[in-house]
Amino acid sequence: MKDRERRERLAYIATAPGELVAKMWSGILEEHGIRCLPKGGGLQASMYASPLAVNWEIHVLESQVEKALEILAPFLEDQHLAEA
Repeated sequence: MKDRERRERLAYIATAPGELVAKMWSGILEEHGIRCLPKGGGLQASMYASPLAVNWEIHVLESQVEKALEILAPFLEDQHLAEA
């Protein structure tokens, strides 16, 4: 890992509606060279719902936020349309 990446902060970019979607988005970002960290709702959240239904936050390095949002834009638009 590069020194700069070690010191750079993570930034939240999106919420995936479940673990499967979070893994898909993470894979897409990583294919484009963007390292990311999906964070699940945790054990407490999954106690009351299926772990597959718990929202996952997607985090990337601050320097990669703009590129990551550009890549995920089609998926985020679809998600907003489904919520409407």
